[in-house]
Amino acid sequence: MTGSVLSALAYGALNITEAFLAWDSPAQVALSLAWFMQVAFWGLLKAVTTLRTGNAWLHIATTHTIHLAEAPAVAITFDLR
Repeated sequence: MTGSVLSALAYGALNITEAFLAWDSPAQVALSLAWFMQVAFWGLLKAVTTLRTGNAWLHIATTHTIHLAEAPAVAITFDLR
């Protein structure tokens, strides 16, 4: 379990310098931290599926499939074309 949590935090930390994150106001900090927690959660799911099954490719079939499934909803919500 400790390895999974550390993997999730490391996965989030590797993405903490994303260009769209902003740290100028309390609202931007809150949104950036919420994004970080979402990324860390997906990192935790990846770590757990990899460690439980011993198959590093399994996270592609789980987490990336979820991202593909929610992509149309995101595009509609934010009016992306």
